[in-house]
Amino acid sequence: MSHAASLHSEPQPLPRRSGLPIMAIIALAALRVPGPVLEDLGILEAGEWTSVLLSWAPVALWIAVVVIRPVARPFLTVLAIGATSGVLLVIAYQLLWNQLFEDDPASVGGGGMPIRLVAILGGLITGVVAGAVGGLIAWAVRAVVNRRAGVT
Repeated sequence: MSHAASLHSEPQPLPRRSGLPIMAIIALAALRVPGPVLEDLGILEAGEWTSVLLSWAPVALWIAVVVIRPVARPFLTVLAIGATSGVLLVIAYQLLWNQLFEDDPASVGGGGMPIRLVAILGGLITGVVAGAVGGLIAWAVRAVVNRRAGVT
C-alpha cells in the first residue's frame, strides 16, 4: 500500500467551525451558569455588583478569548458559547428544581404554560441573548483590531 493511499484511509479530524475545541466552548459556557443560579437560589440579590459580575464577566472573557485567539467567525463562536451556557443553565435548573421551586408550581399564570417549560425556554433564551450580545461585541472589536492592523 502506498503512502498516499494510507493517508486517505486514516480518519481526518473534523474542522472546527467555531475555531475553538468543544471542551473550551463547554468550559467557557460553564463560567456563566453560577450567577443566574445563585440569584434564583436567593444567595445573590439580582442587580447587586456580585450578581452582575458573575453574569457578565464570563461574557467579557468569551469576547477576550475570540479576540486574543483569532477565530474565523467571532460572532458565531461567542453565540455557540452562549447557547451552550443556556443548555448548561437549563440542566442546572432541572437538577436544582426542588431547591428553586419548593412549592413546585404547576404553571405560570394560573393554568398557563408549565413552569418547567418556562424555565427551559428562559435558560435557552438567556444563553442565546448573552452569546448574541457578546458575539456582536467580539465581531466589532475584531473588525477594529483588523482594521488597525491593516487586515482586510
